[in-house]
Amino acid sequence: MTDLNHMRNLEAKEWLRRYKDKVNALGIYDARQWWRDVIADIEKKRGKSAADDLKERMNRIRDGHTDSQGTNLG
Repeated sequence: MTDLNHMRNLEAKEWLRRYKDKVNALGIYDARQWWRDVIADIEKKRGKSAADDLKERMNRIRDGHTDSQGTNLG
């Protein structure tokens, strides 16, 4: 895995952790609104493709399609 991919996977894991913390602190509704605002900010700063890539990586990690290092398992 390239260093860039590794860093992107670490970022996705960090956002998953932050989202879970928000759910615990605010509840699911407010956490979802918070996440919509965050992803909109990321899209503005880095572009739609970067925001989509982050969401895809987060979903793969959440769904168990990557190992602990972020390597795609299929």
